[in-house]
Amino acid sequence: MKRRKLGLEYDGKSIYQHVVEGTPNPGNRGDFLCYVMGPYTPFDVTYAYPADAIDTDDPYIEAELFDPEDHEDMEATLGGVCTELRRDPGIRAFVATDVEIPTAKETTRERLDESGLSPLDQSIEYAIVSDAVVFILDEAGLNAGVGSEVGAILGEFNLRIRNREPPRKPRRRFRIYLSDEFGSASIEEIPSGYGIDVYRYRSEADLLGNLRNFVTNVESLSRYDGLELYEPPEK
Repeated sequence: MKRRKLGLEYDGKSIYQHVVEGTPNPGNRGDFLCYVMGPYTPFDVTYAYPADAIDTDDPYIEAELFDPEDHEDMEATLGGVCTELRRDPGIRAFVATDVEIPTAKETTRERLDESGLSPLDQSIEYAIVSDAVVFILDEAGLNAGVGSEVGAILGEFNLRIRNREPPRKPRRRFRIYLSDEFGSASIEEIPSGYGIDVYRYRSEADLLGNLRNFVTNVESLSRYDGLELYEPPEK
């Protein structure tokens, strides 16, 4: 697949090159890219209540994926999922911060001599070049606005069912993962609004098992059924 000709270039290199150079090479299946998205910040009850009103030593929500003793934040949790996918089935799984492209805000703050890309633009570009794109949403994450973010990314690929424009990326390359306790009216409308599969996981092992089946199925569809990677807009 001609990934090098898809999407934008940044700083003289394709986004695909940036991803490959910025992420660990898992080995024989390193050409299969899986972009993993989700909230990076855990929900802390001190966001909602004053400290003197909280009667607990642990301000975090108990959840299947996030363990404050093992993970600094939800970003580290998602990174752990990527590590497992790089081990088995050996694909190049990554989160946005694995790729060394700064945001526009970071270039200003750090006085970098480059333009940067906004977080949404980065997500769209990483999704363009990726074989599989997954959203992992857990009740332990700070999920404010997550429905808008998911909708914006899916909408960029013309995946809203009422959109009359042809899809730019096949729906079968996307999947949304929700923990059993996660609740969001906007996310729960994704299957009917966008036609994207949603899977409820009961445990980390359940999540990883389904993820491995999903990416292996996408790889097979790409190899044997000619599943397109991305259809750029007509010039």
